[in-house]
Amino acid sequence: MPPVRTALLVLLVATSLGAAQVARADTYATTFESGFTTGDIGGQQGWQKSGAYDVAIADDGAFVLPLQAPAAFGTRSLRVSNAVTSGSFGDQTFSPSLAEPAGETTSVGGGQASESAPRHNRFELSFTFASAQPGAEQSGLATTLSPDRGDGARMSFLRLRDTPTGLAVDFIDTPDPSVELSGGQYHVNFVQQTVRNLDRTVAHNVRLVLWFVEGADNDVAQLYVDDMTTPKLVGTTWENYDRNDDEASGGGNLVPLTDDLLIRASSTAQPTLTGRGFLLDDLSISSSTATAPPDPELGPTGATGATGANGTNGTNGMSGTTGAAGPAGPAGPAGTPGASAGTEAAGAASGSPVRIAGVRIVRGTLRVRLSCPKAAGLCDGRVRVRTKRGTLLGTPLFDADGGQTVTAKLRLSRAALALAGTNGAALRLVAISRNQRGIAARTVRRPV
Repeated sequence: MPPVRTALLVLLVATSLGAAQVARADTYATTFESGFTTGDIGGQQGWQKSGAYDVAIADDGAFVLPLQAPAAFGTRSLRVSNAVTSGSFGDQTFSPSLAEPAGETTSVGGGQASESAPRHNRFELSFTFASAQPGAEQSGLATTLSPDRGDGARMSFLRLRDTPTGLAVDFIDTPDPSVELSGGQYHVNFVQQTVRNLDRTVAHNVRLVLWFVEGADNDVAQLYVDDMTTPKLVGTTWENYDRNDDEASGGGNLVPLTDDLLIRASSTAQPTLTGRGFLLDDLSISSSTATAPPDPELGPTGATGATGANGTNGTNGMSGTTGAAGPAGPAGPAGTPGASAGTEAAGAASGSPVRIAGVRIVRGTLRVRLSCPKAAGLCDGRVRVRTKRGTLLGTPLFDADGGQTVTAKLRLSRAALALAGTNGAALRLVAISRNQRGIAARTVRRPV
């Protein structure tokens, strides 16, 4: 199938966060068959690559064991490895650009993406990938894919890896708009989540959907792996990095538009992987306009929390004067309501949510003890820490086996400590986790 562009198609896309009507504006799609020849991808069918990276169109029928391509990939696919790497961007591998980019109304093209063309609030990347050596691990193999605008202004980040236990897909986002000082510069935190232990002997489908929502700290990113109806991971785009990190100051801390795909070979080079690596096929990128899903942190309203303990009884009224019976004493004050920690499930299933077992502040560090039910198998997630007014202070991670209690820690600034109250009593804590079956759940502790 040759590369195609489509315009103004209307379809319904159902996600676990709700069904949305999508007006698709622009699409680029290819199976790397018609119009491509074996060899360097640079200069073929609108693809760009000027560096000496190991990214090429592979003749799938010419592979000799142990190298092998899935039969569904046809006669050609795109082969990528990190045999050659660098820290650069401009000479890496870029797909053709969409005529109509995705982004917010204030997003900028930087001389790459069109600022005059209609822009949309949704960008989607999808592809199928497989190991070119399915029978054994390719130690150190890794490559990254990022929605981009043609110059390394990335709005999300996926990393494909081969590990001893199978293939893995890393998703890295910037969920926290606050910054920390390092070496005289301010930097946001990057948070990595991973879909791991994927069968190396078969191909896997990946879909990444970015929703650009007007305003700061509210974009949504959904990662699907194999199951194209329910996201494996939900997070944010890189808008917090672009708006707040000193590294993005060269671009005026403005959020970039998105209109193409960057395939980048960076970090440690693995020369022995030349001619091997990952195979990519059925690749497409698209921009569209749709109703954005809700903030993944908020999610649907969960079940009502357990009723708190009864308050203490009020004090007895004063005794009347001697003689005739005096009037009844005044009613005592109402007892203090008991604390409650309601559990809110993300989706229909509860997912065996973690329990917030205790909260303390020790030497400026918030310590949240989390108990993972034995039935969950594991609890992997994060705690979102907010003030009463909703200011996000941080998102410490946790990872616990079933039946285990662990502590998530967050260093608080002096200003944050003043808002936290005694042992964090004034903080709203939301523990978001997934169990061994991948079912997500949320546990909320509200401020006192």
